[in-house]
Amino acid sequence: MRKLKFKYQKTIKHAEFAHADLKYHQEVVDDAKQDFQDEISKFIGQLSPEERDRLQSPGPGPAAIKEDTVKEIPEELPEERLNDCFALIPTEATDTTEEEVAEVTRHKKSAEIKKLFHRIAEETHPDKVAANGFSEKEVSKRSRIFKKANAAFKDNNWYVLHSIAIDLEIPLPDPSDEQIAWVEEDIKRVQSQIAAIQDYTAWHWYNGDEKAKKNALKHYFSIVHNFTHPKLG
Repeated sequence: MRKLKFKYQKTIKHAEFAHADLKYHQEVVDDAKQDFQDEISKFIGQLSPEERDRLQSPGPGPAAIKEDTVKEIPEELPEERLNDCFALIPTEATDTTEEEVAEVTRHKKSAEIKKLFHRIAEETHPDKVAANGFSEKEVSKRSRIFKKANAAFKDNNWYVLHSIAIDLEIPLPDPSDEQIAWVEEDIKRVQSQIAAIQDYTAWHWYNGDEKAKKNALKHYFSIVHNFTHPKLG
């Protein structure tokens, strides 16, 4: 059990680093996009009126992302459903397919996440917090936490709920191999988001040497405007 506990703690630390790295990339990429756009505007300003007329207008930007609304706390998972989840775990004599095992794992994860989310919601749901006489500032703080927990619940994200529970000093279940796998899934998801940011043309320009910056600008004008800038040829 000690070995499992330490392995879980190590995996959590890896996840913390991955999330910190993602936050860094998300913050830096905003600066990269703004500085890259300023550089694009500077290069467009170097064109003659005739050359500017030949530029093909870029397509419309991405639509604004609407903020998710906070949903009500879901009903507790009925006891018979919880029992069913564990009853489905196959014995050695059971001829079970990989798909069936995966389905059992999903059920178990959903059940564990739902239980943890409800513990968090007891401490953070706006109605419950207000009823407990907290200050307006604390109500606002806990409402934000609830919203984050609600999003993690919908995403089936064990790591985020784990982190919130730690901050709220909510007791957590003993670590398991399944929980380690759930955190590792989150790490892979975060790493994919980081890789996507690093693939932005603005990111290559912002973090590259002079040659990389020039190539990024050429790529932008070619892809977005179907135009070869004379200063970059």
